[in-house]
Amino acid sequence: MSQELDHTPTPPPEHLDDWHQHTSAEGMPQAEHAASVNIAVLGFVGVVIVGVVVALVILVVIYFQAYSSTLTAQKAENTVWYQSEYRPYEAGSMRRLREYGWQDQTDGVVRVPIDRAKARVIESYQNTRR
Repeated sequence: MSQELDHTPTPPPEHLDDWHQHTSAEGMPQAEHAASVNIAVLGFVGVVIVGVVVALVILVVIYFQAYSSTLTAQKAENTVWYQSEYRPYEAGSMRRLREYGWQDQTDGVVRVPIDRAKARVIESYQNTRR
């Protein structure tokens, strides 16, 4: 270690741009921004930010649990689905179950009332047992 390192910056070049040139009319140079940091305030702000994030995550989890359990209960009970989607088609479906009509006219498939269809199925099973 016979050689010592020189940590002195190199002198600035002769011609700098106007930003580096200061006049005495500007007054004393300003202090460096954030040169002194208040650790207590910085720590408090950090704790507040972490607390707000944790509280928001907890609120989102609680909301999701409440929303999903309500949605699951509605789907399991079929109340919402029945009221909003099935009820408009219920009258037409019940009418189709009680009357004759074409199911597929090109293939010659007809629709018979459900009571008549049940009776025919019962007859066919009774006839096969004999």
